[in-house]
Amino acid sequence: MRRHLFPVPLLMTLGTVVAVEQPPVAGTGTDLRFVYALGPDRYSITSPAPGVAHDGHWDRAQGVRLDLLRAMAPLGLGVSLGGQQNQEDHRGDRLGYQAVTGRVNLGVALAPADRVQIEILPFAGYGLSELDYVSGGVPGSRRDRDDFFEYGLNVNASLTTSGGLQFGGGVGYLVNESSYDLTPSTAGAVTVDQQGPVYSVFIGTRR
Repeated sequence: MRRHLFPVPLLMTLGTVVAVEQPPVAGTGTDLRFVYALGPDRYSITSPAPGVAHDGHWDRAQGVRLDLLRAMAPLGLGVSLGGQQNQEDHRGDRLGYQAVTGRVNLGVALAPADRVQIEILPFAGYGLSELDYVSGGVPGSRRDRDDFFEYGLNVNASLTTSGGLQFGGGVGYLVNESSYDLTPSTAGAVTVDQQGPVYSVFIGTRR
């Protein structure tokens, strides 16, 4: 009885083809990113106390964020967790602002070229913040905390290598507002409104 053996080299070739992992494709996949951002650097303070209300620019406004984005072209859905730290010296007074924020992002993720992705992502978030106020003429400091809502838009561009490593950057716009009671300092009750452009760079992976 004659036996027909399936060629061993052909089996090995088929196994190799099946085992090869396909390179990441722009417009589809899950991205995990570490983001460094600058801005917004503009703020507005309102207060009933004389001489406290003013519009200003933070001397330093920077933040870091961890983004998880699921791209299902043409849709992009993600969540973010981040922190922000701002500081300014204004007429002898020092303002310090810190915040942690969680966001939900929902928008468009498109692939205009191989391994290139463009995203337009509106977002809404909720956070906890702290304002530290040090008056130049009064010893000590006063601080208070407040929760807040924020919203905005990010436009990102990313490039993903064949190994799944991702680089990119973006520009966006952010708006939030929070209120603090800084009594018995000279500032009293204040409301801090922040809005303006945000510039970011990121590195991450795609799976």
